[in-house]
Amino acid sequence: MPHRFPFRLVDRSDGTRVGGQVTVVVSAGGFYARGSGWSVGLVAEALAQAIALLHGGRGAGQVRLAALHSVRLLQEVSPGDRLHIDIHEDVRMGGLRRFSCRARRAGAPVAEATVSVAGW
Repeated sequence: MPHRFPFRLVDRSDGTRVGGQVTVVVSAGGFYARGSGWSVGLVAEALAQAIALLHGGRGAGQVRLAALHSVRLLQEVSPGDRLHIDIHEDVRMGGLRRFSCRARRAGAPVAEATVSVAGW
């Protein structure tokens, strides 16, 4: 991940990368106090960072968040939560990619977003 504290919202991946899925643990460090829920903006950024983890072999150091669309927070996300994130590439247009992301915790849906990234 090119991000560092306080901008790294994905603390680590457990190495599970199956197809378009990645399992991550959201950051518990610094000012992200355990027990406090994240804003929808922080959750959306964590989904975008999961895209960089999943597609790290394809220039993730150059990938930049371009836009967030249809972001929905379905349950509170707290620091230290383990999220299973499904990522599906919807559109590819030059250096721009659009992904549908869905996060689950213990099988229950937590968040959804359409994320556009540039720089491929």
